Amino acid sequence: MKPVLFSCAAALALAGCMPQTRTVYEPQPAVAMAQLGDNVLWARTDGRRMATDPALRAQGEADKARCEEEATTSGVLQWRAFASCMNRAGYVEMRQPG
Repeated sequence: MKPVLFSCAAALALAGCMPQTRTVYEPQPAVAMAQLGDNVLWARTDGRRMATDPALRAQGEADKARCEEEATTSGVLQWRAFASCMNRAGYVEMRQPG
């Protein structure tokens, strides 16, 4: 019984030493699409930059307006519904430090 307990304890202790896998999104220059919270920007999930492409910027503004309309109830923007709509439209929320 003791060898099993020792093996379990050793496995748990070593589990803390295992490298953790994380998804990291590289920040990129993005046009502020929805400055609805402190330091919130929206970037395209396909990596194309809105800052340098007027057509993408116009599409982003149209998507933002549509999502704001869909996510507004009784004159109040519902943040989770808005963020979900933007995600479905191909944008990812980025929070800037500060």
